[in-house]
Amino acid sequence: MKYRMANNLFILLSLSIFLISGCQSQRKTKTSTSPDLPAYTYYMNSSKYVEVQDYQRGLAALDTAISLKPEVSTFYFAKGQIYEIMGENEAAIAEYENSLLYKSYFPDCWLKLAVLYMDYNQPEKATQMLKNLTEYLPDSLSFELMLADAYVADKKAMLALERVKYFENQGGKSPETTRIKGMAFFLQNDYQKTIEYLDRYVTHNSDNFRAQKILGIACLKSGRGERGISHLNKALALQSDDPEIFLYRALYFSQMQKSDAALEQYKLAIKLDPSNSKTLLESAKFMLSIRDTIYARELLTEAIKYDVSCWECYKYLGIILARNNERQKAKAYLTEYISNIYFKDEEAEKLLFKLNEMDNASSGNYPQ
Repeated sequence: MKYRMANNLFILLSLSIFLISGCQSQRKTKTSTSPDLPAYTYYMNSSKYVEVQDYQRGLAALDTAISLKPEVSTFYFAKGQIYEIMGENEAAIAEYENSLLYKSYFPDCWLKLAVLYMDYNQPEKATQMLKNLTEYLPDSLSFELMLADAYVADKKAMLALERVKYFENQGGKSPETTRIKGMAFFLQNDYQKTIEYLDRYVTHNSDNFRAQKILGIACLKSGRGERGISHLNKALALQSDDPEIFLYRALYFSQMQKSDAALEQYKLAIKLDPSNSKTLLESAKFMLSIRDTIYARELLTEAIKYDVSCWECYKYLGIILARNNERQKAKAYLTEYISNIYFKDEEAEKLLFKLNEMDNASSGNYPQ
């Protein structure tokens, strides 16, 4: 979920107010002969450039202010705001982070960074900013929901549910609590509760892409294929470039024994994100199911190239190589897989044991 609620015009207005108020507060403590005054003059001038949308000159003025007084946090914050207006959000993040180096208590900056970290898929960093906001500004319940959402994005379901519970116990009310609960229960593989909450949520918020997508996946995983594909199709209509949707559409068609339709969906998923190890792995598993071991091997090898810790890829490569009678390579992949997983996989262990027995038999080294 993106929390950026202001458009560029609003940011522009707030930046101008921020610059003026900041400059005035500084002038209350400085005389006209203060050696620091030129820095604040450049700081003030930057707002004039922003007002006429001359952002480069505004940035240049702030750079001059920073060169004169590099320890002033608000200079970096103002630069971050300008970069946001320009749509250069990575540069904005860098400036907001610089701002915090010189002023640790800065709620406006925490909020800016929380929003941008969420947009850039850095939920762990977002949660730290939002924890600061909830700790130092406890009366603002809206930050509790934002923190819960960040915990969901960081795959910390219990913490998300705790924040929602606190929000509700404090009298907070929002339809977003229903969505966040559904997402949290999905992380816990409780698909019944996921469906219960998200079904209620999308009834009134049908244009929420992620809610439709997760609801569709939960339905598929709980054996409700027709409902699942319906919600996935609604999500697809909202956003057509998410490879995971095509993966689960492929799963649906595979369950319906429509191999050609499933294959088409897998190919679309790979086309959208050719370096995604999950996409490559799931596509390879389907290829194995239709006995295309050559293409499956290519996909698994490619997946490991992008993600060396795709341990399940090692398992299926071991299976393919064992079928091809490439026993040494198969054993190496299976051993790598088994030594890196945290559960017992009897299928992989039995295959590895069988390969070792075959090698012992062919070399005459029978166990005593």
